[in-house]
Amino acid sequence: MTNFEVIITEKRIKNIIIRVKGDMKVYVSCPFGISQDKVIEFIDSKSDWILKQMKKAEEQSEREQIRKAELEDRNRYLSEMKSLEELISKRLPIYEEMTGLKSSSWHIREMKTRWGSCNTRTKRLCFNLLLIKYPISCLDYVILHELSHIKYPNHSNEFWKFIEGYMPDYKMRRSILKNETI
Repeated sequence: MTNFEVIITEKRIKNIIIRVKGDMKVYVSCPFGISQDKVIEFIDSKSDWILKQMKKAEEQSEREQIRKAELEDRNRYLSEMKSLEELISKRLPIYEEMTGLKSSSWHIREMKTRWGSCNTRTKRLCFNLLLIKYPISCLDYVILHELSHIKYPNHSNEFWKFIEGYMPDYKMRRSILKNETI
């Protein structure tokens, strides 16, 4: 007999019925009074079919696990997005008022190589979703950095002096982000 767990139940039926469920067990329903040898013989004769069904059940289980993991990832993503949106909507106005610079709009997205960006023509700011995993001080730095590009579209000395005027410890905050790989 092939090695799989079999659960046998006697019922008021005429034929032997075999089912393989997601728990990878083989459920056998058989008529009352049938000899155990006949049931085992029948199960053995169907072992190839049982193994195929077990493989299908295993593949189905794997697909369900993948779907569950994808759903969890999506829910985590949405939760992080919402949390970061709330932080930015509170923090950005502070720096806009402090600097006198105003963005036209902002959004969040996953970025592979940047913590943020600024379209100097439209004054639209973009923030990396991964910022949610860092201290608020790092988010504040990125907000000030991108907002400063509205006035200074490059990384000139004036740009860095402008940032330092509002955030004297910007180098420490920036180093936290620079030491991380995106």
